[in-house]
Amino acid sequence: MLYYKGLNDLILKKIILTNFGKFENYILDLDNGLNIIYGKNEAGKSTIQAFIHGMFYGFIKPNVKKTIYLDELKKYEPFDRQDYRGSIVFEHEKATYRIERIFKRNYEDLRIYNEVTGEDITRNFANSGNTRIIQPGFYFFDMDYRTFKNTICIGQNEIVVDKKISEDLRERLSNSYQTNSENISINNALKMLEERRKEIGSVKAKTSDYWKIMDKSEKNEVRLNEIKAKKLEYDEYLNQRLNVLKEISRLNTYIEELNQKLNIFNIYERYEKYLKAKSLIKNIELTKAKLESSKNWLNVSDEDINSVKNINKILEDYENELEILNRQRMQILAEIENIEYDENRYVELIAKRDYLNGLLELEPKKEYADQILAINNFSKIKSKVITILIFLLPIINISISFYAYNNRNIGLLISAQIIWIIVFLLFKNKKKLLDKIKSLKQYEDEREQYYRILKQEKFSSVKDLTEEIQKINTAISILELDKKDINRMEMRIKDLEEKMISIQKSYDYTKQQLEEIFSKYGTNDVLEIYNSYEKQKEKEVLEKELRLNETLLKTLLESENFQELENEFSSEKVVNKPSEYENKINIEIEIRNKEKERIELEKKLSNLEGILKSTYNLFEEEMFLNEENQVLKDKLKKYDFELKAIDIAESTINRISEDIHLNFAPEFNRKIGEKINAITGGKYSTIKIDKEMSISVLDPKTNKLIDLDKLSFGTVDQINFALRIALSEEIGAGKFPIILDEPFAHFDDDRLTNTLDMLNKIKEERQVILFTCHKTEQTLLDKLEYNANFLQISN
Repeated sequence: MLYYKGLNDLILKKIILTNFGKFENYILDLDNGLNIIYGKNEAGKSTIQAFIHGMFYGFIKPNVKKTIYLDELKKYEPFDRQDYRGSIVFEHEKATYRIERIFKRNYEDLRIYNEVTGEDITRNFANSGNTRIIQPGFYFFDMDYRTFKNTICIGQNEIVVDKKISEDLRERLSNSYQTNSENISINNALKMLEERRKEIGSVKAKTSDYWKIMDKSEKNEVRLNEIKAKKLEYDEYLNQRLNVLKEISRLNTYIEELNQKLNIFNIYERYEKYLKAKSLIKNIELTKAKLESSKNWLNVSDEDINSVKNINKILEDYENELEILNRQRMQILAEIENIEYDENRYVELIAKRDYLNGLLELEPKKEYADQILAINNFSKIKSKVITILIFLLPIINISISFYAYNNRNIGLLISAQIIWIIVFLLFKNKKKLLDKIKSLKQYEDEREQYYRILKQEKFSSVKDLTEEIQKINTAISILELDKKDINRMEMRIKDLEEKMISIQKSYDYTKQQLEEIFSKYGTNDVLEIYNSYEKQKEKEVLEKELRLNETLLKTLLESENFQELENEFSSEKVVNKPSEYENKINIEIEIRNKEKERIELEKKLSNLEGILKSTYNLFEEEMFLNEENQVLKDKLKKYDFELKAIDIAESTINRISEDIHLNFAPEFNRKIGEKINAITGGKYSTIKIDKEMSISVLDPKTNKLIDLDKLSFGTVDQINFALRIALSEEIGAGKFPIILDEPFAHFDDDRLTNTLDMLNKIKEERQVILFTCHKTEQTLLDKLEYNANFLQISN
């Protein structure tokens, strides 16, 4: 890491493209000063720059009322991966932050962390702009996306300043020169005046205060005319009120007489209510006494009683199954005892059978014995003949050889040698015959030995031996069948015992459940549980009866207290039924009808009094309306005065704004001129920029101003580059990084050397990130011996 003097307010430290465009899990580590990021065409340089934009501003269209996404959001979405995210680490005012953003439409999310502590501090940042997603660029750069692109970032073919932002930049520069604060906005002041004019409104704006006051004043005049007409109707309504009062008085007297009769009937009904309530109270007390006597019984729930019944039934079933299985087990054991099986005898028979079978296998085969006999007779004759030939042939051979030698007969001499071969073969054949004879003798000895053994075992012949083996096999088969039966029965017994063990476990577990229920009620008696449950049911019937009687009593008494009835009718006196009690309904109907008549008259009276009161109040209303109209007229005069003041203020502010531009423009032109002079090597040094950001250059040879469109592409790019650097410094972006994407395409080596020399000075105060597809910048920097962090994008 290189050390640079000065304090940068914001430094990009690490760019992490998790899934963005063509990049997957790609990381760039940046230095504080000058960073050269090299990559071939289509390597992804513009993608990385767009990633930086997206991390701080989210690809959301600026200066619109609702969230509208830029085309870049879809352009850089990975087509082969679901994830669409990345993160960026940077330093800002001595603190290190990490921004993590998910770009996917409708699932976008952003989190801001303190990189040192890992704390999520997203909630500390108020949302900026009109989108629901936080845009960190508004906070960390203190500018919107459009200003960010025109000052901090310079992309391919983007050196020329956006004409749409020229007015905003001019205002920020003007404010900075005039007030030493770019946050004091002339446009905001004009906007506030315009908003105030809209708030006041005019006679044409129906939602404005001005129109509402005019409308209210006109309505008040109409109402004043109506009040004058209604004053004449006051006496007629006064006479009608008097007649209605007389009719209401007559009805009140008649209704009172009917209510006196009805009161006698009500006393009788209250007496009847008293008798019924007294009977219900007696029944309630008896029921409570019965309930009191059932307190000692166990309070067994329906769930527990059903569980006890089910468990008892299950236990009985288990006991029956165990009894059946045990009975089967005992029956099989008895069958096993009836089978006569001796394991020792079985083993002895097997051993004896194996011995006799081995003895039987020693018996010579009959055909083999006949063959041996034939070979024996022939071999003895053949052996004698061969012996004679062995003695005769050598003698004959010697004689022939001697004869042939004397007569020089080579053929006969060779023939004599063949006789020696015949002698050798005869000698070898005789040896084989002697071996066979020896083997036959050994066999005859063994056969003799075999029959001797048969006699020792008390078998007169092989037939007797075979019959004995068959008898033993029959006995073994019988014992094996018995053994199979026993094994089958023992397996059956084992299955039965396993089932019995399983059922016993289930029985014990179910028994434990029953004991848990017993423990719950502190008893071991099933009958006590059953009896308590029956008593519980009786208790529920009594409680239901109690609730019913209490409900009937409550319904009967309603809001009345029985003690009051008791006090009223406690004497032995009996209240007899009134003679006209049958007419009670007719009297009640008559009372309701007369009360309806009275209500209608009272309504009429109320209306008449309301009319009279409103007519009487017309005097006060008339006075109030006259006073209100005077107040409304005063407000209209005030608004007219304020509208004239707004017109004067707007005119004054616009004039001052023009004066401000005349004050700051020369100083700004001087600063840009210094940068142009350094980049062009002194060729151009005087720049003129009007309030619309239109640029012209003073030709030092002709001393005339030249428009940019008449200069070379390289010179225009140099001038616009210097303008962008100066703009960013003037509006406060000089404390932030500057991001360049192929801005020097039309620069020759001299111009590029001058520009790199400027960037080398700028890097002392702010971070510089340069994207390029050429290695010229690196070569020139090495030649100039300037320090830089070189990074290469790997495909």
